[in-house]
Amino acid sequence: MAGYPAATPLLATSNAAVNGASNLPVLAPGLVVSLYGPDLADVTEVVFNGIPATVLASSANQINTVLPANLEPGPALVQVKRAGIASAGRIVKVDQYAPGIFSLNQRGEGPGMIVHADTLGLVSEADPARRGQHLSILCTGLGTGAEPTVTLGEVATHVLWSGPMPDVPGVNKVDIQVPEDAPRGATVQVLLRVGGAVSNSVTLAVE
Repeated sequence: MAGYPAATPLLATSNAAVNGASNLPVLAPGLVVSLYGPDLADVTEVVFNGIPATVLASSANQINTVLPANLEPGPALVQVKRAGIASAGRIVKVDQYAPGIFSLNQRGEGPGMIVHADTLGLVSEADPARRGQHLSILCTGLGTGAEPTVTLGEVATHVLWSGPMPDVPGVNKVDIQVPEDAPRGATVQVLLRVGGAVSNSVTLAVE
């Protein structure tokens, strides 16, 4: 109400910050992170160890932001601010790498956000991937200094390129070629690894 001071915003007491793709509490610099809490309406600023983070979207109970790329791995204090009033801090662990593959259900499981490289159409049971085809995997948390690897089932793929998506903060793209001996099926497991860290498991339809 006008004329009254803004209330202190509240972050959740556990799992306040999770990987925006995998929905797991594993974070890395430059990653899309989802913050949760019972009172986050009208929050305008997020800081990690005092470093401002880019806010992508916000609602009453969730904020999507990007972990600052210059944040050092280790413990980090996250706070949100509303009208200049800061929340109580929550300590989160920041790793060097925290790969997460975006999924259609936004819970880090089931069909992944994977598109045909030539048409940019979503891979699905109705439009499956094919052996030898190039695909793009949408992900986050790749960090810097290590090349990602991708497996379909137990079969390693040829990674063609990886890097940030232009004009989409925090989101990475990994381009792969489907191996000629890739398993076929509607729910082939996809895993991404980088710097010893392993992503969440999503699925891919392969014909």
